[in-house]
Amino acid sequence: MDNAITHTAALAAWKIGNNAGEGYAVGIAADHNTVDELGAYLGELIYPAQNTSDVAVYRHADGRLVAVGDSHGPWAVDVTPAPITDADIEALSTAAAEHGDIDQVAECDRALDGDLDARRHCAEVIDDARAQADD
Repeated sequence: MDNAITHTAALAAWKIGNNAGEGYAVGIAADHNTVDELGAYLGELIYPAQNTSDVAVYRHADGRLVAVGDSHGPWAVDVTPAPITDADIEALSTAAAEHGDIDQVAECDRALDGDLDARRHCAEVIDDARAQADD
């Protein structure tokens, strides 16, 4: 099964999102009191939490991935990888190199090496460039 994200990357993305104030509390019924039992609300459980400092990862019916961890109760953060391709990141890296932006080139290299935070940043830069091109 293609889960589009590793459990380790989902935990890292949840921490990044949680620390940035993203996400939402998950309202649960009394008979669904652990992050692994939230499938009725969040979709298919694809990675169960291994301990209380871990996250469980769910796939919504629409394909989005949501990680749920404990932040004074179940807290959900969308951890769906940015919808960009490696080719998009390579093109951004090439353009950045042509303009002497070595920091962006390094960010692209990290994204291509699997750094989810770097990939999200590259996605933001690409989305901004696409939006400017549409104006």
